[in-house]
Amino acid sequence: MKTSFLVLLGLLALSSAVRLPTQLLRISPKNGEIALNTTENGHFIVHVDLEDQRTAGEANDDPLKTVQMIPIFYKSETLLPLDCLMFQKYECGSYQCTPDEEITIITDYLTFKAEGLSTETQVFLDYSNWNLKSPALYASKCTSNGPETTGMGTYGYLAMGTANRGDENFIGAQEFSIVLEKDGKNGMMYYSWNAALAEPNPSVVLSTDANWQLNNIGAVNVGNKHAETATKYSLIFDINTELIRLPAAFYTQILDLIKEVGITCASENNSKPVCKLNNMIKTLPTITLYSEEKLIVLPPQLYAVNGANDSFVFEDVTLNLQQTSPEVKGDNYVSDTYSKHIILGSSFMRHYITRFDVQNSTVTIYNRSSGNPSNGSGPWIWVLVGLVVIGLAVGFYLKSKSKGASEVHEDGGKSSLLN
Repeated sequence: MKTSFLVLLGLLALSSAVRLPTQLLRISPKNGEIALNTTENGHFIVHVDLEDQRTAGEANDDPLKTVQMIPIFYKSETLLPLDCLMFQKYECGSYQCTPDEEITIITDYLTFKAEGLSTETQVFLDYSNWNLKSPALYASKCTSNGPETTGMGTYGYLAMGTANRGDENFIGAQEFSIVLEKDGKNGMMYYSWNAALAEPNPSVVLSTDANWQLNNIGAVNVGNKHAETATKYSLIFDINTELIRLPAAFYTQILDLIKEVGITCASENNSKPVCKLNNMIKTLPTITLYSEEKLIVLPPQLYAVNGANDSFVFEDVTLNLQQTSPEVKGDNYVSDTYSKHIILGSSFMRHYITRFDVQNSTVTIYNRSSGNPSNGSGPWIWVLVGLVVIGLAVGFYLKSKSKGASEVHEDGGKSSLLN
């Protein structure tokens, strides 16, 4: 029996009709910058203030509360539970939330299916740059065979796609970029391009659909080994997994190619396979995905756990790869809609900087600037070293001067300060 996830919905009844409350989510970032933080379940979230503006004349004792929403890039349907602060897990047979109004939306998200009511409530992520104007979903039920932590502790999914009028959500800004810290727990969403963070020339410019989906992945290189794929795959971005998630057949194909270049991995593992290396991680082969003439490059520093530790020799190395299927339960599950999708997770978005262009429906991938503080290296470290050296020199000088001023000498049994 499928594990079920329900979102508790408080529907406001007036007579025999159901009226949906008008809700306002707002956040006031500084200069178009939205902080991205993670929950204990690993979800990247943005903090927003929820203002529940009910029908005229009705008392509202708690009009303002802070809630968390999960940003997603592969959908344009924002999902909101009514009057509920988190998704909660229920067994389908023991609890049902049945709205009095007819269900108007049934839609697949990456790891669950949601059913609910269409609404055009107001959601403000940034007063100057992002205001929800496209239809959203008030979910009455969520069902999934996926992870039990789906959506736990959050108020829903904030969709950053531009289909179905989603482009109207972007007001002042017509682009946004994602910069994740190397710790994988924090990051920023910028509504204007910060050129100082990236190398001037992009690695690749990808033409996508309105929900940032790249189509026609038809070939792969692993080191010097090339192979065509048996089917064409699509590609999406999802910061709410650290992994590179691959359809089952493609996952197996990549592990076979890695074996051909002389590295054996535990093929029975369908998530995070362990490979025999006895070398540095940088000696692993680069994985390159081909979409027509476009190349998406996955260096070993990106797809290997501890990939940043280039100076160490590892006997075994774990890969940030996962096999996905709609036919399984648990962490490897994806809904039918995404059964042939390659999913680039936060490990990809930590390694690169991703720039989403609303007007042109492109995702541009940049290498990080050597001076980007989130790299943990580059000129910033030398600035720090310089400040430390200066501080030590000044401290030594002041200590020497103080010592000289306080020396005493014996003079007739009395101590005198030396001027």
